[in-house]
Amino acid sequence: MKILCKNKVWKDNSFIADSSEEPCDYILKGYDLGASCDYDEDCIADHSYCRNQQVCQCRIGFQPSPDGITCLATVGARCHTNFDCMTLPQSECRQDVCQCQTNFVPDATGAQCLARVPDIKGLCQLDNQCQASFGDQSHCYAGRCECMMRHHFLNGQCFLTRDLNEFCGNSSECYIGPDYTNVVECVGQKCQCITGYYIDEYHKCKRSAGVTILPTVFVLLINLTFIFISFVLYNKSFI
Repeated sequence: MKILCKNKVWKDNSFIADSSEEPCDYILKGYDLGASCDYDEDCIADHSYCRNQQVCQCRIGFQPSPDGITCLATVGARCHTNFDCMTLPQSECRQDVCQCQTNFVPDATGAQCLARVPDIKGLCQLDNQCQASFGDQSHCYAGRCECMMRHHFLNGQCFLTRDLNEFCGNSSECYIGPDYTNVVECVGQKCQCITGYYIDEYHKCKRSAGVTILPTVFVLLINLTFIFISFVLYNKSFI
């Protein structure tokens, strides 16, 4: 049986209330983590139980605090309310499981919820802070989110970089530099220059000469047509 008591005394292999007449204000009777026990009720720490009727341990999904007194929730711990997850900052109880809140991701052990990084080159501690924002092809390098080697950043995501004439799965993979994102595409699973461009001696996409001249010729024809019509109308006004 658990009781509230201000002071505790070790007696007969258990903590009991002392003889003090001072007001009681916290749980003392029972067994701490690691102590021998017979029943789950003997273990006083929240989310602890008597394993094999032998020793007090944290339940699955919880781990001992550094001081060994309480059981701390980890990502994946069973819960009923947010209160059960309160020892894991930035977490909440969803679908009966402790999970990181929106815009937070768990560390490798599930013992922390870390903020996802909103901007490429932003500060980070772990890869999944970057991957939650920029995809699996990103990582935390030297404390900042970056795309992995031979990958590039485009439209908020990191993509594998494919050069001209290389195999591709989509146009986002075709990349020959930040100034050429709109003139390369994936056609027939091969990176190519878009229509009206060709591969130059620097292995970049360059506008075809005909494409450059045509707009100028078109504008010139429109201007000549306008002049001709104006001339005809002007002469008719004197007939």
